[in-house]
Amino acid sequence: MNNDILFVGIDVSKLKHDVAIMNENKKLLFKTFVIQENHAGYSYMVDKINQLKMKYQTKLFYIGMEATADYWKNLFHFFKSQPGCIPIVINPVRTKAFAKTELRRAKTDPVNAKDIAQYLVEKRPQKSYYRPPILDNIKDLDTQILALKKQQTMAANRLRMELGKVAPEIERNFRYIQGKQIIAVLNHFPTAETIAQTHIEELVKIRYGAKQWRIPESFLIKLKQLACDSVAYKSGAGAGFVVQSLTRNIFQFQTEIKFLKEQITQLYEKYSSDNADILSSIKGVTKETAIILEAYFG
Repeated sequence: MNNDILFVGIDVSKLKHDVAIMNENKKLLFKTFVIQENHAGYSYMVDKINQLKMKYQTKLFYIGMEATADYWKNLFHFFKSQPGCIPIVINPVRTKAFAKTELRRAKTDPVNAKDIAQYLVEKRPQKSYYRPPILDNIKDLDTQILALKKQQTMAANRLRMELGKVAPEIERNFRYIQGKQIIAVLNHFPTAETIAQTHIEELVKIRYGAKQWRIPESFLIKLKQLACDSVAYKSGAGAGFVVQSLTRNIFQFQTEIKFLKEQITQLYEKYSSDNADILSSIKGVTKETAIILEAYFG
């Protein structure tokens, strides 16, 4: 029997994977077996493939797996480097529809490794596009940036609530409370009381940003006027501790977000592609946005 090509269906999960191997006549060559999501499990799978190569002189192994969360990625990249193996990532919608048309499963039954192997035999899907891992690294960095921005927004909302107690006039007069100048002032003088009691000569000594910029005196004068006319009820010892904690948090978020954006740019420079330059030539699309778009869809 000609077994030049064999088909491997893998039902992936977080800790283990079910494996079914069949030939072009849809005959299982082994009883469905399980491999662990670790080095020993992968080595066992390679041993099985080598046994089949020796027994049947098999030249190609089509290895199919569903795109379930990120569970398939380790397997995909592992088998991409194995001689004679062609890993194929399949949309779960396709395998589920295939199983239903074959009338082998109830509507709610999950697709298994055997179904995936049969899908490979009948549909012969094209080889999956290989995404350089560096694009996933960039994508994950962007996901982390989005998470940090959400936390930063939550901290800014809490800061506004707290300023409503210690300096309501300042809270109402600054639309963007996360601005570096106002954050720098509040980190040193967190209440209307402390700002009102501080001479302008002391306020102008406050610096902000990586280059330690001076805060415009006009900005500080406006801030002091608001503080002097404040009706804040919360004052005295410890009144500004929560404000200072929140300003430190916001500053840390801003610093980390900036650092991660720089890492994205540096990573992309190591990845030779002109796609971002092409995308950024479109009006309104920045280079940073173009890099992220390629990381998600490239």
